[in-house]
Amino acid sequence: MMSLRSETKKNTNEQSLPTINSWFKRRRAKHLIELLTHCHQQFGCVDVLDIGGHVRDWDVIPFELFDALNIHVTLINDDDSWEVSQLKNGQLTNDKSQYFNEIKGDGCQLEYFSDYSFHLVYSNSTIEHVGNWPKMQSMAAEIRRLAPYYLVKSPKPEMLVDPKIATSVHEILFPDSTQISDRVLFMENALISMKGSL
Repeated sequence: MMSLRSETKKNTNEQSLPTINSWFKRRRAKHLIELLTHCHQQFGCVDVLDIGGHVRDWDVIPFELFDALNIHVTLINDDDSWEVSQLKNGQLTNDKSQYFNEIKGDGCQLEYFSDYSFHLVYSNSTIEHVGNWPKMQSMAAEIRRLAPYYLVKSPKPEMLVDPKIATSVHEILFPDSTQISDRVLFMENALISMKGSL
């Protein structure tokens, strides 16, 4: 039998968990929302190419911003998940599905899109998975070619290589960007290369 004190502590922990999760989501979305807003101010709408992303990744963006900023997202993935189709057919549920379409493709070879086809390219934790250095260079070149603004995020550099090397890699791949170290509780969580308003 659980004591009243244990039950109260359990309820308090359960209630605080969504608050903590919400805080991390808002924090993670800060730079992306800033770029989306900047693009909307400049173009009146925001056409985004998300390389390697999924609809659920966009849960960090408040629903009302999709209409307010006129956001439309094209997802590029090399797998057969076809998440947007499943959402539109009712197999999955997400109120944001109307703002997405998806294309199966290789983020390193997007020649079917002309230069500056999008306002913003976004990629979260993808570039480190494409393979060797030439493939990473190809993906970076496509990101820089396809939009005037971009935000590319890689996970905690220590997990991949020495942090100084990881920063240098981002600087080489995205020489026209600002390098941002994303920290959580004084620990480096991710490295962001961002071209756009700061």
